[in-house]
Amino acid sequence: MIHCRALAVALLLPCAVMAQDRQLSWPSVSVTAHLDSAGALTVRETQTILFSGDWNGAERSFDLRTGQTLDVTHVGRLDPATGTSRQLTPNDDLTNVDDFAWVNGGSTLRWRARLPSDPPFDRTAITYVIEAVYGRILVPQPDGTFLLDHNFAMVDREGPI
Repeated sequence: MIHCRALAVALLLPCAVMAQDRQLSWPSVSVTAHLDSAGALTVRETQTILFSGDWNGAERSFDLRTGQTLDVTHVGRLDPATGTSRQLTPNDDLTNVDDFAWVNGGSTLRWRARLPSDPPFDRTAITYVIEAVYGRILVPQPDGTFLLDHNFAMVDREGPI
């Protein structure tokens, strides 16, 4: 009888590990930006994401106002050893780790960090770099000045960054 209980516990233990909570947080997000004389805003976001559980990846939504433009020029994963950003691969199916795709009508950038067959993340920090150029983000004001109409954070993100 003791052997049967031990066997049952041994068989259930992997299920308990697999059922761990999924947690996703951003310990850091840094942004550098340059507004040129033509009104184009070049932005580099460096996001460190802490994954726990069976997440397959992450995503970044962009909030463009009417008439604004966006050209994402680089989506990469930062190599912790060298500090260089390795370009992710565009692939609408998100088949492989480090593939990315546009979803939700082109307003959300999604990328794969783990295959479904890989073990779940366990407080794994991965840093991503997104570089983009925004256009038409300066809104003329009645007094002849301009308002910078841009949100540097992820507007639909719940919780702290």
